[in-house]
Amino acid sequence: MSEEVTPAEETQTESPRFGAARILVVVVFGVIAAWFLYDGIGSLVNLPQLFEQLGLADETPWAALWLGAAQAPLLFAAAAVVAARQPVGRYALVLIATLGVIAAVRLSLIAVATGVITLFPAG
Repeated sequence: MSEEVTPAEETQTESPRFGAARILVVVVFGVIAAWFLYDGIGSLVNLPQLFEQLGLADETPWAALWLGAAQAPLLFAAAAVVAARQPVGRYALVLIATLGVIAAVRLSLIAVATGVITLFPAG
């Protein structure tokens, strides 16, 4: 008698492969995450200058600016590590979902950082 292996048993015995497909997924989505890092650093550098020109230097949202610069690489790295044992398809889906989270957090931080400008009337 031959033993039949069920699909569940096959996936348990297979180890994840770290081949070209996985590297391509990390590089493609890593470039997108790097754009969020670039944008966060740009805000960290330029927004305080804008606040100073508007006379709101004391109201600079430093916490939001630093979080904006740090959140993309931290979230992306965490997702890459947590999903490392998944097959390439699931790994890509986790990284796509992480990019969505990064974008949502980034937009929230932008709203917080620039909300200070709208709170004070000109004049």
